Amino acid sequence: MRESTPEIGIDAVRFSRDEEINIKISRGEERIFIWCFFLALFEADAWTGEQDAHFFIDDPVSSLDDNNVFLTADSIIHIIDDKIAKSEKRFIITTHHIGLFSVLSDRLMNSTHKNNTNRSILSIQNDELTLKNHDKDVFLYHLYLMQILYECITERKVMGYHFILLRQLLEIISSFLGTGGIKKALKDIGYRDNLDMISNQVNSLSHKDAKQQPADLNPKDAELLEEIYNKIQEKYDFIIHN
Repeated sequence: MRESTPEIGIDAVRFSRDEEINIKISRGEERIFIWCFFLALFEADAWTGEQDAHFFIDDPVSSLDDNNVFLTADSIIHIIDDKIAKSEKRFIITTHHIGLFSVLSDRLMNSTHKNNTNRSILSIQNDELTLKNHDKDVFLYHLYLMQILYECITERKVMGYHFILLRQLLEIISSFLGTGGIKKALKDIGYRDNLDMISNQVNSLSHKDAKQQPADLNPKDAELLEEIYNKIQEKYDFIIHN
C-alpha cells in the first residue's frame, strides 16, 4: 500500500499486490481497512482536541459478512471496556444491521455499562420518523422483524423494503434450522411444489433498490408477503407485541 497527497483523505490511499499497483478492492475490504485504521487511532490514543469527546460511528458493518459483523461488535466492546469506560468519551453508533444492534445491545446490557447505555430504534409513525427507546432486557431481532411485518400488513402499508426484512427473517429461521438461504424456511412453513418459484420471487423483490420502489407495491406482491408472514406465524407461533 502507498499513500500520496494526504490532503484529499481516504481517496489518497492506494492498494497494491506484488507487481500490480492501484488494485481494486471490494466494498467490504474497504470497510475493514477503514475500521482497522480507526482502531489503530484508538490504540495509539491519537484523538486530540474537541473531537475526542464524542465518536459517531455510522454503520461500520455495511457490506460485511456475518463473521466480520461479530468481529466488529467484539472490537467495539473492547474499545468501550479499555478506552471509553475509563474516560469521558462517548460512542454514538447507528446501524441498519439488526444483528449488530442485537449483539451490542445484549452484551452492553449484561455488563457494567448497562446504566450508561441508551438503545433506540428509528421508526415511522403517521409518516413521521421517531426515535423509540428500547427498554427491554433482551432484543430478539427475529421478533422485531415479525413486529414490523405485522404492523405493515395490518395497516395495509406494505412497501418495497418490507421484502428485505422478510428475507432477513427467512434467513434467520433457515440458519436456526441448520442451513443457509431461505428455501429451508419456506419449505418448513409449507411451500413444496412451488418452492423454487416462491424463493425466486422473494429474492427478486428483496434485491431491488428499496428507495426506488413505489410505496404501494403490486397488490399480488403485497399479498405474497402477507401469505408468507401468516404461514410463518402459523408454524412457529412467535409471541409478538401487537
